[in-house]
Amino acid sequence: MKTNLAHGISVTAILIFALSLFSPAILAVEPQEQDAKAYRAAYKLVMEEEWDEAAKALTNFVSTYSTSNYVDDAHYWQCYVKEQIDQNYEDVFRCYQDFMKTYADSRWARQAKSNLIRLANRLGKEGKPEYQAMIRSFYEEAEEDEIRLAALHALEDMGDEEAMGVMLRLYDRSDNIRLRRRIIHALEDFDSPEASAKLTEIALNDPDSDLRRRAVYALADREEEGTASLLIKVLQQDPDPRVKRVVVSALGDLEDPAVVPLLVKMALTEEDVALAKAAVHALEDIDSAEVVPAIKQIIQETRHPEVKRMALYILEDFDDVEVGIPILREIALNDQDPELRMIAVHVLEDMESEESLTILVEVLRTSDDPRLKRTAVYALEDHGGEQAVQVLYETAMDAADEDLAKAAVLALEDAMDDDQSHMLIEIYKKSKFPSVRKAALYTLEDMIDENKDYVPFLAEILSQEKDVDQRRMVIRMLGDSESDEAVPILEKVALGDENRRIRTEAVAALGEIGTERAREALIRVLEKK
Repeated sequence: MKTNLAHGISVTAILIFALSLFSPAILAVEPQEQDAKAYRAAYKLVMEEEWDEAAKALTNFVSTYSTSNYVDDAHYWQCYVKEQIDQNYEDVFRCYQDFMKTYADSRWARQAKSNLIRLANRLGKEGKPEYQAMIRSFYEEAEEDEIRLAALHALEDMGDEEAMGVMLRLYDRSDNIRLRRRIIHALEDFDSPEASAKLTEIALNDPDSDLRRRAVYALADREEEGTASLLIKVLQQDPDPRVKRVVVSALGDLEDPAVVPLLVKMALTEEDVALAKAAVHALEDIDSAEVVPAIKQIIQETRHPEVKRMALYILEDFDDVEVGIPILREIALNDQDPELRMIAVHVLEDMESEESLTILVEVLRTSDDPRLKRTAVYALEDHGGEQAVQVLYETAMDAADEDLAKAAVLALEDAMDDDQSHMLIEIYKKSKFPSVRKAALYTLEDMIDENKDYVPFLAEILSQEKDVDQRRMVIRMLGDSESDEAVPILEKVALGDENRRIRTEAVAALGEIGTERAREALIRVLEKK
């Protein structure tokens, strides 16, 4: 029988821990050491969660090898497997108790005691107060701080009023950093002034910066009155930049508009660029009308390009972003940093407003940065609309930069409607750039499906075009038209073109048309050959 684990400690974690405890004798066992072989076989069943088979194998091992060095291991796993099979927690509790009495020095004693605390906590919650008393005794008798803390967690989970006081004393007494971290985490769940006071003391005064940082997290999650003032105090006095960044993030999470001026000041004056960026990022989390003007101020006044870059990206996340359009225009057109100009264009692209479209067109027509102009082209493609299509068409026709003209043609494919495909024909006929004409043809191919109106135009191209690849593309387009008007054009090519690849393509296109007239043409081609 297989069951899910009945408690929070995964079997995989325990099994890995168990492997780390194996003695070299187990790991290098000889075939004749039967007890080790039997134990490993039983343990493998536990690992595979074959609980019934594991229970039988462990019972047999204990009976057969009662003097083995591994008998305490087997007894521990008997208790563990018992919990998986019948989930009678009182019986399992007694099993671990018996184990602790018999094998107090076992390598599994610590884990068994943790399991006892966990089970006692569960049984106490089920209305059996005697188990709560047992947890107190575990705490009083424990020699290890970790076991004491586990007991305190259980008492706190059961609503024991004394647990917090004991936990505070344990924090002050212990110099175990890992234990102190766990206590800070536990204090976060105590709804009491004493817990808040201790976390405040740690955040302000603890010599360990990691503990101060964790206390800040805990205080921020509590969201009590006065938290913002406390965090500001930590920010002002803590020397560690990492703690300061956590404080700034926590101030944003509070979503208190009162901290906006402080965050703006930090973004503008902080020499630590990472901390200044954290201040900008914190503003993003605050839902207030003051934030967008604050972001605008940072963009205008900051000395750090990285801070300005982050502020620009954040600006596009606000609904009231139109207030930032003038500054975005100024950056897109005039900023000395090319990356900032690019970001400004991307932000304008996402706005999808008439004002942003006007600026994108202005960038395309006036900027002397080729890369920025291409970015503006792609932004116009995403924006769409009649004005965007017209500007892209004019760019494809008139741009002196071949790469820019080609980008405009490719952008037209998504921006224009099918009834505007005549623009591509004009571009093909009039462009002075071969790559632009080819791009126009490629784009037109996707719009010409089953449209016989293009046949005369395609016939004209076929008679004039010298490029083999483009001629093959035109032939495919004639086939896709499925028009009888294309049949004589294709038949002529199939019978007389000097290029074998072109002739083969024409035959395939006739087959694609599939009409009676096309079939007759194919027969004539076969008879001629």
